[in-house]
Amino acid sequence: MSLRPPKSSGPYNPFGANPFGTGPEGASPIEIEARAEQAASLGHAGRQVERTLAALDDTPGPKATRESLLFDAAEAVFAYFVQREALGMNDHRAIIKDYGIPPAVLRRVGARRSEDG
Repeated sequence: MSLRPPKSSGPYNPFGANPFGTGPEGASPIEIEARAEQAASLGHAGRQVERTLAALDDTPGPKATRESLLFDAAEAVFAYFVQREALGMNDHRAIIKDYGIPPAVLRRVGARRSEDG
């Protein structure tokens, strides 16, 4: 006698159908929810990049303030890149162009702030 695993992780259904249905490309509801969370997280990270770049553009102030804003933007860009890479999107060239990320920010991506600044 052999046993086979159930076809659905949902409640028992004597007819064998998934009572919850399936989404695009046969994705389960849990997979759909996970994709939605990934998209929301990526969107949040993108908005953070926009906010920090806008603050950088709007603040011509003293060098120390600008340096701090450059690092804020670099940290946001770094977090956005990490989110993209976690989703398998490893080429950031289009994003750098679309967001207009300045070279001064890109040079600081992944760098640590100095202890005195």
